Amino acid sequence: MGISQQKLISIKVTKLKNLIDLEIDFSGSPVTAILGPNGNGKSTVLHALACAYQPI
Repeated sequence: MGISQQKLISIKVTKLKNLIDLEIDFSGSPVTAILGPNGNGKSTVLHALACAYQPI
């Protein structure tokens, strides 16, 4: 299996589950943490990120 050269710079979610009009910019740092209390949409953000990548 090959290594993907895809790089995500930003993501905008208009509506996914309870996330409405969310925009995340990843260009500031090579590492990004998703923190927050239970029920605030951390897993939904990861779901959106997983949908952004195409399988190779």
